[in-house]
Amino acid sequence: MRGTSAVHPITLLAVLAGLLGVGCGSNPKFALTISIQGDGTVDAAPGGSCTGPKTCPAITVDATTKIVLSGAPAVGWVAKTWVLDVDGANVTLPVDANGTVTVDGSKGSAATVTVTFVTLGGPTDGGKTD
Repeated sequence: MRGTSAVHPITLLAVLAGLLGVGCGSNPKFALTISIQGDGTVDAAPGGSCTGPKTCPAITVDATTKIVLSGAPAVGWVAKTWVLDVDGANVTLPVDANGTVTVDGSKGSAATVTVTFVTLGGPTDGGKTD
């Protein structure tokens, strides 16, 4: 076939795999979304900082990367719970002695952590009383 160019199927697959990060030793990815309920800031390493109440942009890392989260409640607020949701299964996350929570991709390819800040001496649903 002179004068025409044809793409060899194996070459095409190799290029697509490279573009998609498949094969060639690439790690599976893990996407973590942080949802903040109440007034406070969550710092994610890696990932940066986000102040609520709001849902923050997803952090995408290799599934083997641990994401360390720490919460800083606004004045008059306290962190009440950290809950991890993977495929609808909610798990309360333990907070270590440094006040941080660690999440990785061992449970799936995507998850949401919801941190709930509540007011000190206020109602348990996180509503402000003033």
